[in-house]
Amino acid sequence: MQGSEGLHGGVGPQGGEGLVGRVLATSVSEHKGTRKHTVDELELRVGVGIVGDAHAGAWHRQVSLLPNESVDRMRERGLELAAGDFAENILTEGLVLRELPVGSVLAVGECRLVVTQIGKSATTTARYAASRACASCRRTAYSAWWCAAAACAPVTWCA
Repeated sequence: MQGSEGLHGGVGPQGGEGLVGRVLATSVSEHKGTRKHTVDELELRVGVGIVGDAHAGAWHRQVSLLPNESVDRMRERGLELAAGDFAENILTEGLVLRELPVGSVLAVGECRLVVTQIGKSATTTARYAASRACASCRRTAYSAWWCAAAACAPVTWCA
């Protein structure tokens, strides 16, 4: 998927075409608890998530999404932040993630991601900003959305 292409989300368990956004950046890390580095493409697999990412595996937190609008709020406070600084895999724009409850389905290229958890605990995200201001845990509007790869053949997804 090219970064300018759409990311579609539904507000119910069956998904839908009601919400549209786009992917600004894709990031991975080899170890949990570290900043992610941007990559040009992601390989998503059902039951695994993102191949090569620390969160890959047979569990519910395979892929994390964070709205760039939340990161921008922290930038307005003077923090210099890049994609991956909050350990998100996918930095989105224009998709109102806070309107997606657990069970929502996101169409990402040929893949489908199911929202499995909303938010991160302060203990896992407060490690980045020196001011201890944290876009992922200060308010619900800043939360990360965790997903699992629900349907796709092995595909390469380009940001």
